[in-house]
Amino acid sequence: MRLFASSCSSPLFEILGLFDPEKMEPVEQEFDGKKVQRFQYTVKDPNTGQEKYWIVSKRRSEQVDAFLIEGHNLLKIQRLGSGNDTRYNILAA
Repeated sequence: MRLFASSCSSPLFEILGLFDPEKMEPVEQEFDGKKVQRFQYTVKDPNTGQEKYWIVSKRRSEQVDAFLIEGHNLLKIQRLGSGNDTRYNILAA
């Protein structure tokens, strides 16, 4: 199950997620007809315990990892926009 459903079209969408640094793995995806390396995180909902996957770019992964290295496993993720105009803000919760 994906962290942000593709049907979510709200201009601002926010979730709180518990990241496990041991449950991150590189994955290969096709983007604009090319194979690119992405990183898949397993994120747990702190309220329900349900696990979901979040696949991100190298830059976004580096942002998440910076929080994890500092010991911040509970992160607030804000998604702004949709499609190619999607932007994410990642904050320690």
